[in-house]
Amino acid sequence: SPTVCTMDLRERSRLAVCGLVAALGAYKVWCAVKASLRVRELQARATRKREERDRQRRGYLTDNAAPGHLPASAADLTALVPAAGPDDHAGMVLHPVTDLTATELTAAIRSGEVGSEAAMTALCLRAALAGEALQSNAEEMFPDAMKAAADLAEKLRATDDKRPLLGVPVSIKDNIHVQGFDSTCGAAARTFIPAPEDSVIVQMLREAGAIPFVKGNVPQQLMMPMSSNGVWGTAVLPWDHTRTPGGSSGGEGILVAVGAAPIAIGTDIGGSIRIPCSNNGVFGFKPTPQRMTHHGIPACRPKNSAGQEAILSTAGPIARCVADLVTVMRVLWKDKDNKMFSVDPFVVPMTFNEGKFGSSQRLRIGYYVHDGWMDAAPSYGRAVNMAVEHLTNQGHTVVPFTVPEPSEFLQVMYGLLSADGEMHGYIEGLEGEPLHPDYRDIYFLSKLPSFARTCLSKVLSLVGEQRLSIVTRVTNGKSTREYWEYMKRLQAFKQRFTDDMADAGIEALICPSGSLPALPHDATRKMTPSFSANFLYNVLHFPVGTVPITTVQPNEEIYCSRFSDRISKIASDSLRGASGLPVGVQVVGLPYQDETCLKVMLDLEGVTDSALLRPSQRLINGKTQTDKFFAEVAARYALSHAPGSQIQV
Repeated sequence: SPTVCTMDLRERSRLAVCGLVAALGAYKVWCAVKASLRVRELQARATRKREERDRQRRGYLTDNAAPGHLPASAADLTALVPAAGPDDHAGMVLHPVTDLTATELTAAIRSGEVGSEAAMTALCLRAALAGEALQSNAEEMFPDAMKAAADLAEKLRATDDKRPLLGVPVSIKDNIHVQGFDSTCGAAARTFIPAPEDSVIVQMLREAGAIPFVKGNVPQQLMMPMSSNGVWGTAVLPWDHTRTPGGSSGGEGILVAVGAAPIAIGTDIGGSIRIPCSNNGVFGFKPTPQRMTHHGIPACRPKNSAGQEAILSTAGPIARCVADLVTVMRVLWKDKDNKMFSVDPFVVPMTFNEGKFGSSQRLRIGYYVHDGWMDAAPSYGRAVNMAVEHLTNQGHTVVPFTVPEPSEFLQVMYGLLSADGEMHGYIEGLEGEPLHPDYRDIYFLSKLPSFARTCLSKVLSLVGEQRLSIVTRVTNGKSTREYWEYMKRLQAFKQRFTDDMADAGIEALICPSGSLPALPHDATRKMTPSFSANFLYNVLHFPVGTVPITTVQPNEEIYCSRFSDRISKIASDSLRGASGLPVGVQVVGLPYQDETCLKVMLDLEGVTDSALLRPSQRLINGKTQTDKFFAEVAARYALSHAPGSQIQV
């Protein structure tokens, strides 16, 4: 009957709905189980990779840490445990090899004063100890590097070699391809996938005589101002282990600072070279992006491509003197027939302009202390004033400059880099690994629905959190039309900034290398908006370098700001105990005027506190406990070879 048919239809519909709900529930459970199994698989993979490296490292240390196992010229490699006790820093001395700049080391190897094998042994052991004490290292390439150094020593017996980086051990950032080694970007899914060939930059360094020997630690996916991930662990600042060395080239900053590498190569898309240089008290240089290749430097995204080109990453050198930075850039821009220009047609084929770099012409240079978004700590104001006085005494004209529309460049940067929505590229690139906890705040903002985002932004503004309100408002996914509008704003800001410089007749700028010295580990995730000093020149695609100037004084542990919000509160808290930490300045040039930027950096080098330039001088001044840690670590390996004696490492 019709009634029975209707009831059957209803029953069948009900059963169908119940079946669909059950199927959806089962599918969700299956997805959850699959995701959980994938997380376990990746965790096991990361653990296996780290244990493999640590096993090789500890074997290397066991074989080489005792005095009898070192070449005679490297016997005092790092430190002596002082007779007065382990806390007597003045009793520790460093072997000169670990103090030498790349320029000095090349000259010493060429003259025969230092053998290439002895130098490599010293620096490999120093880097191994740094990795053990400071978690600075990703892959360690010591056996390959020692073989290359031995081959070079054999060659030098028969011929004179004039290459500019002859025998210099070079640290390479984790994400840059070195043949036969992983480029993990701090992601477990990228372990056990060795690079098939060197990146173009590594090829050119090798041709100039350099020897890659270690890869530096990074943050997961390279986009945080620290260096921590589930594969290689959490790197710590040599000056204070409770603080971060910065990121994303944090491992490189550490290795150069502690005398484990004369030169390192990092990359920079949001301060990733300059933040670690500022925190660790070393020199760094971010070139104009269009003058550098990306071949062999994969993005931490699916298919190794980020997709966005509005704000470009670029590779650049880190060192303990400007001369070494210049040497690297001369190698990479040596002539119009060099490998970078021939392999990558999108690189502007500009060779190193010796005339501009060597010019004695005095410049008109602008300066500022505050960018209008984040007030700099007092020590940075003092560093800028020291730089201004020094440049003025050298005959340059130095005038005040004001950053136009201070919140605009932050809105543009956050808006463009979040355009794919919900951190889509980051998460896909991890292939199932959970996001690092330091991404928690950014991920929360990226997931907010439009209505909730608007409400939260307004509430934050009403309670005095204007800066967080702005960041909240712009970190949503964008439509094509919205993305184009942000691109228009980016173009307009670039034009306004360069017009202001042109109107003032300014050829370069001096400004703080950051707003705050190295942050405590637990503060970085809440403080990404505070790195405006660095973000600005990524937005503009200007060449910019970091010059260490001085250290925080005890009376400078107080933070004053025009803002009274969460960022200022954390800034104030982070300055407590910061006395003795390095601070510096940035030197900024106009696009494609990289040589002018390097020239001003060289002019400024004379004002740098000498204790920031030589690891042994830092040690004598008692400003770091790093060598105490090195001695303790080395003791675990050397005592078995030389019981009861002083430990030489």
